[in-house]
Amino acid sequence: MLAFEAQGDEQARSGQQQRARQQQGDSTGDPTPHDRLSPPAARLPRGGTTLQVGRRAGTRPARVRGLGCRAMTDSGAAAASPGPPADARWWGLREELLVFLGCSLAALAAVQGLGRLPYVGPYAQELAELVFLLVPFWVIERRGELVEDYGFHLHHGWRAAALAVLFMVVTFGPFIVGFEWWWEPRRSFRFDRLPPDFWNVAVAQFLVVALPEEALFRGYLQTRLERRFPSRRRRGIPVGWAIPATSVLFAIGHFVVIPDPARLAVFFPSLLFGLLRHWSGGLLAPVLFHGACNVLGDTLYFGYFG
Repeated sequence: MLAFEAQGDEQARSGQQQRARQQQGDSTGDPTPHDRLSPPAARLPRGGTTLQVGRRAGTRPARVRGLGCRAMTDSGAAAASPGPPADARWWGLREELLVFLGCSLAALAAVQGLGRLPYVGPYAQELAELVFLLVPFWVIERRGELVEDYGFHLHHGWRAAALAVLFMVVTFGPFIVGFEWWWEPRRSFRFDRLPPDFWNVAVAQFLVVALPEEALFRGYLQTRLERRFPSRRRRGIPVGWAIPATSVLFAIGHFVVIPDPARLAVFFPSLLFGLLRHWSGGLLAPVLFHGACNVLGDTLYFGYFG
């Protein structure tokens, strides 16, 4: 009888010691047998509430715009995911290159093909530029994105216009000097050599030429390249691939339509158009500066050689 009572007392003391060790493990964070037998992603709280397996509480998948992937965010806050490797980013340019090639071939067909047809020929260039304007809108809508994110807005319009005017003041003087030095005109400049419908030509340079080309190159292409290859800023100047690569495509597009090596020189003003797009955040400044450059070129050409 005494031996049986002693054995019962020993079992009771052993149970108390085991419960004490479990309580001590809970307070110090040591793993319990339940934790040791369960993988970290599938552990259940002792209160009986289930947790999601393999996913942290308070997280949700969020669409990271411009990257085409999903990232986990805590409490609704967006988390930046590491970008793809460089070779994957270059390979991911299929869409941008297809858009560029499609628009360039359409412009080539319009100018070289439709340009020779009666009635349609005088409007061949307008049809080509219309493709430049509509295709970016169509691609952006198919991507489910906002056209405002590609620069199609008038936010801070006065500031954008002032920036374009500043670029005109700084660059037009050297351009006139360079034009006279390169072409060596034998006659002096005269405004009366301008054609009678020159104002119509000037308006067309803004609405029919500058706007569609900026929509395609600075609106769609530069924005897409900037997302894939973000620029770094050094003393306020963006340094990266987006602006030079867009300018290369801009020059190639001009050369494809009219194969004249001199048309490759548009690479250099394209760099300025890209800077205006980057600094202003929209397309208004590059469209104004682009159109003004074309008008200045036509004015000098007709004034000297008209």
